[in-house]
Amino acid sequence: MIYRIRLRRGRKGERKSFSEADYAALFDAAHQQKALTELAHLIKTRLKRMQY
Repeated sequence: MIYRIRLRRGRKGERKSFSEADYAALFDAAHQQKALTELAHLIKTRLKRMQY
């Protein structure tokens, strides 16, 4: 699960939604987390195979 907290203080002229840069950062974080999850799964699988 990926999430980003966006603080909004209610100031005049403050953006209420994600900007293009915020979405890019969110997608980048999701991609990095997926890569780390897949790497952890690969290591776990190989360790299990070595035990037999």
